[in-house]
Amino acid sequence: MCFGDSKQTGTKETAIPAWLQSASQENINNLQGMRDQGYQSYEGPRVADLSSDEMWGNHLIRSLAGSSNPYTSVMEGAFNNAATAGPQSVSTVRAIGGFVRSSWPHRTTGLRS
Repeated sequence: MCFGDSKQTGTKETAIPAWLQSASQENINNLQGMRDQGYQSYEGPRVADLSSDEMWGNHLIRSLAGSSNPYTSVMEGAFNNAATAGPQSVSTVRAIGGFVRSSWPHRTTGLRS
C-alpha cells in the first residue's frame, strides 16, 4: 500500500507456458492454411429427395389440374336459377270474415281485427 509521497515502481512479467504457446501457434497456422485455401463450395445435396407419398401427391395434383369438375355445370345452373328467380310471396296471417286466421290450417283465434 502507498501512503503519502512514496511511490512504488517496477514491472511484472507473466510468461505463457510452453504448451499453451505451441497450441496457440498450431491454431494460428491452421487458420492461415484455411484462409489461403479460399472458399470451398459445398457440392453435396442441399435438400432431401421427395418421399413416395410426396411424389404421388404431386402426380394427383398434376392430373387434377387438367380435368374439370363434373358438378361445375350443375352448380352453375343452381346459382343461375337462384339469381334469376322472381320474388315469392310469403303470408303468415290472413284476415277472413272479421276473424284473424293463421296461415296454418285449423288454427283460428277468436279475436276480431
